[in-house]
Amino acid sequence: MTLHAWQCALLQALPDPVQIPRILMEQKERLTRREINNLATLRASTGFDVTRDVQIWWRRARLQIALPFSMQLIQRLQQDYLIEQYQKLPCTTLFFLREAQEFNRFIQKVPHVPVLVRDMAIFECMLHQAHLKKSSTDETSYSTELRLSSCPETCIAALLKDEPLPEPVPGGVAIHINSEWPRVWRLKN
Repeated sequence: MTLHAWQCALLQALPDPVQIPRILMEQKERLTRREINNLATLRASTGFDVTRDVQIWWRRARLQIALPFSMQLIQRLQQDYLIEQYQKLPCTTLFFLREAQEFNRFIQKVPHVPVLVRDMAIFECMLHQAHLKKSSTDETSYSTELRLSSCPETCIAALLKDEPLPEPVPGGVAIHINSEWPRVWRLKN
């Protein structure tokens, strides 16, 4: 097995050790006897749980920093299973924004996620994109329009004040994001 293939196998096994038998089956043609033994005994190896716990903690911390309001919503709505499911996927980046984008993509694919969580994750990721574009030396600006179920500002205020969360607005709201604006976003009339 190549070093890259071995690292990919470890990357899949670390967040979800239940994957080890599947990895062994998929890779059995490419594995040496020693590699099979190493993967089979990985779960019991010294430091595996510590390494796993550190990775899970670090990924959650990146999400807390990059998507603070989405994470608050998830906790408030008792949807922590979303984070747990996401963290069983292999870690593909060490960067905060990329982690946020991956989590947003994951959230959008999972059925039965509350619409406020979906909207907030999209909104926060789009704000990051606009801020990155605003701070870049690139001459092009970032501009996009989102259709959300309610005004993100109302939802954020409810989270910060520990008030009831807003109900969806009939027909939703249009949000315009532009990296050239001082505030970066506004409701579209």
